[in-house]
Formats: sequence, C-alpha cells, structure tokens
Amino acid sequence: MVKVLISLGVLAAAATAGSVTELPESVTKLIDYSINPCEDFYQYACGAWHKDAVVPPDKQKIDTSFNEIAIQNKAIFKKIYSDNKTKLSEFYNSCLDTATLSSLGLTPLEDSFKAIRSANTTLDLLIVAGELTKNGIPVFMDIKSAPDYNDSTKHALFGFRTPLPLDRPYYFNYFKWKAVEAEYKLYIASVLQLAGYTAEKAAAAVPVIVRFEQTLEGNTTLENLRTIVEYKLIHASSKHLTPEFRTANWNFFGKKIKGEDVEPTREKYCLSETEKTLGELLGQYFIDEVFPADAAKTADELVKALKSSFSTGIATADWLDNSTRANAQTK
Repeated sequence: MVKVLISLGVLAAAATAGSVTELPESVTKLIDYSINPCEDFYQYACGAWHKDAVVPPDKQKIDTSFNEIAIQNKAIFKKIYSDNKTKLSEFYNSCLDTATLSSLGLTPLEDSFKAIRSANTTLDLLIVAGELTKNGIPVFMDIKSAPDYNDSTKHALFGFRTPLPLDRPYYFNYFKWKAVEAEYKLYIASVLQLAGYTAEKAAAAVPVIVRFEQTLEGNTTLENLRTIVEYKLIHASSKHLTPEFRTANWNFFGKKIKGEDVEPTREKYCLSETEKTLGELLGQYFIDEVFPADAAKTADELVKALKSSFSTGIATADWLDNSTRANAQTK
C-alpha cells in the first residue's frame, strides 16, 4: 500500500496565525481555494497539493513534511560524502563498490557458516548464536542495556525475543499469511540457493524455517536448528552481500510487503546505510554544512526567550499556589 500524507496540524496552526495572504508560499501552494474550509477543511488545506502529488516508485508514501525534508537532506548527505570526509566517504564509497561485493561473494559469512555447521550439540549451537548476536545478527534473543524502569540513574540488562522477518499479524492471521505465503517461501529458497544450497536442500529447508517462525517450537532437532540459524544469518546479511541478495530481499520485503514499484538505486541505499551506521558523525558535518556560524547563538537566544516567557507566565498565573509556582520556576 502506498500513501499520500499531509500535516494537517501544521496547516491548521498556520491558518490560525493570519489570513491566507500572510502565509508563506510553501503553505499557500497547497491550498485549493475552490473549497469552502468550513465544509471540508482537509480538501481546502491539502487539495492543490493532493491533486499533483506523486508517490515515488521506490517509496511507500509521500507527504509535505517529513518525506520531503528527508529527500532534501539526502541531497545534502550526498554532497557531504562527495567531499572526502574521513570515515563517512570511505564507508559510502565502499558501499557503492558492488564489484568488490560480487568478488567477495559469501566470504564474509564463511567463518560463521563453519561455526554453525561444526556445532555438535544444541548448547554449542546456542553459543554460536550468541556470538552472532554480539556481532549484530540477533538469532534467538537480542540483549540491550537501557535505563532501569524503577531507577533511571542505573542501567539494566534487557533481553528481547528477536523480531521475526514478518510482522506478527502475518503469522496468526490466516488471510494475511496466505497473501504472502508463496512469495515468502520463494524468498527463503532464493537466498538459501544464493548462499550455496542446492535447490533440493533449499526446498527441504523452507518448511522447517516457516514452521519454526510460526510456532517457535522447542523440540527442534539439532539439524533443523542449524538450518534455522544459517537462514537467520543469511537473511540478516542479505542487504549487505552481493546485489543478487539485496534484490532478492527487495523483491519480497520491498515489492510485496511494502508495495514499492522500483527497487531503490544502490546510491539511495548507500546514502541511507551511511546515515544509519555513522549518523552521529554525519550530524556534525551536516550542522557545519547547513547552519551558519551564529546558528548556535541564535538558538540559545531563542531558548532563553522561551524560558523568560514561561517564567513570566508562571509568575502572573493567579490560579497557582505559591509552592507550585516556586516548583514550576525551579523546573
């Protein structure tokens, strides 16, 4: 499903600020003046934009705010990456290098495959799965450190069941499952064969993997557990291996599940991957690129003005008692 969205709240807030002639062009060009806002505010506020809006073929949705801003930011990211920034540009260019990816093939996974296949007991295999989890490929459980719910000054260790490849409704809603069953089984078989399985071995593995995901059964044999762990490794790595793996992943998760018409280009994929992996470093370069030198000073002045305004409001609010007023000023 693809969606066309608009931030009605933003437009409503803007509309209360003054007449249409006082609004910026970025807002007025969205308005359909042939509609009476008292009868249909949505069509009035969004109509002109909605008539011409086109969902990009490699996107699920488009809107006037978040998606548009993301598209603009991606153009800035690309410029930053092209400026040979340390780590950022190296990561981005490495991601674009599909020739090296193709030449490497399954080499990045060989040590993990060897460890999985040499596990002689369920415990040995679970230890291997734990090592994979430590390296960013959660198999059965993901462990995170986060503030303790009962004491935010301390951190606690949380264990989570690893998310399944499909959203939960696909596993318990018969009709949703039937809508994707054939394509999902084809995806599993495809990535297994890309990873070196014969067609016969891949076909035999598919029901083992699907049954485990649907029931999370606890009496799985060691051989079947090996198959499940290998598939989880292959699936988690599929976007990062050869272009054939990434396309197989997109054919199901992008095209079938998300409703995208066109696979995102390698460039778009690498822009997003670099942002996700090195986002904090990118953020520093982004600030330097977009904001003038005095932007921080301006922001500080704005915050001070807001605090002063709140303080004045608290001081003059006659419905507050003195202790509440004092606590509010402290905050």
